[in-house]
Amino acid sequence: MLKRDKHSFAGKKAILSRGRVFKALFVLGASVYTQACGPAPLPEAPVTATSADTAPAHPLAKRVADKLGVPQARVDLTLLPVVQSAVDEAAKTLVEEQHPVAFTVIVLDPPSGEVLGLAEPDMASTPRVTGSTMKSLTVAAALDEGVVALDDSFFCDNGKRDYGGKFLSDAFPAANLTVSEILMMSSNIGTARIFDKLGGQKFGAWLRKFHFGDPEAIPLAPSSIEPVPQQIADGSLEGAEIAGGHLVRMASPFHLAAVYASFANGGFYNRPTLVKRVRDADGKVASEHAPENERLFKPETAAVLRKALERVVHDEKGTGKNARVEGMRVAGKTGTFDEKMPSGETLLYGTFVGFAPAESPRYLIFVSVLSKDQDGTGGKLAAPTFSRIAKKLMAH
Repeated sequence: MLKRDKHSFAGKKAILSRGRVFKALFVLGASVYTQACGPAPLPEAPVTATSADTAPAHPLAKRVADKLGVPQARVDLTLLPVVQSAVDEAAKTLVEEQHPVAFTVIVLDPPSGEVLGLAEPDMASTPRVTGSTMKSLTVAAALDEGVVALDDSFFCDNGKRDYGGKFLSDAFPAANLTVSEILMMSSNIGTARIFDKLGGQKFGAWLRKFHFGDPEAIPLAPSSIEPVPQQIADGSLEGAEIAGGHLVRMASPFHLAAVYASFANGGFYNRPTLVKRVRDADGKVASEHAPENERLFKPETAAVLRKALERVVHDEKGTGKNARVEGMRVAGKTGTFDEKMPSGETLLYGTFVGFAPAESPRYLIFVSVLSKDQDGTGGKLAAPTFSRIAKKLMAH
């Protein structure tokens, strides 16, 4: 949130609510820092995610300032040159290698929710069907409620579960999987079994706790977003599909990145923000971002999820092997969804979201790619870009 300095002129005369600031931020297009300043050189000394240095003024700052009715020089954004440079470089490689229809990259500081790097803010703010990245959240909710444990085993119907003539299937059929293996192998049926244990009412309540369906929960307000369903029937195919990341466009990449950042932050949730501070006419700080640290998960739930997501990347059966970084353990989850466009064409939406390093996270990195590659997956399309960014940031 933005914390007002009650002693400043602006603090007394112009209260800047979080809602006004968030609504002031809106879509600008591709790779905002590069457009304005070009790639920033990496510093010689190590830079941490909590560095006070921010990116120079650029078009995003101008649009924010225009909405706030203050000169551009009074707005400091959260973007860090060292992080934005790594994002821009990885995004350039992604475009050259894959020629995607669209993509986005978000880098968050987990303890504060500050956006340290951003490519394609338009897509970062657009609600989509999340794909299998949702499964980690379903598992986390069930763990936090105490209805499952990580080593509990569930029958996964050998890859095909019948719902009265309609079927839920798995890409990798299995008889029985533990909760950890369900995440590692991204089992739809296993996730559905966990949803059954959680129940529709509790699951819906957790979706709202995640701030899904809330346009004010992200810094770049979307034009529209689907709400969380009012009712989700116990044991239903609809509930199983939502739990596995299908059906409802209630979360943008920003929404999803913020919840994953809570795993890296001991279970505390912070809304993503692009505003570091706003100054008054005398240059004094009028409003400054302060973390909300909303308790979302128990600390032990966050710790268990970090270990489970580490297996997704480092176990040979995991779907996130392409996210590996040499010499370092990382953690995260893949997501893949067939997205039908208004033209009737079906595109592949692939995602990887995770954090580095796994044991003591400094960065939350979200990558999603919209592609014509029908053989693509989140592990193939998005995980390599995560790896490049993590490697670059952790090397400096």
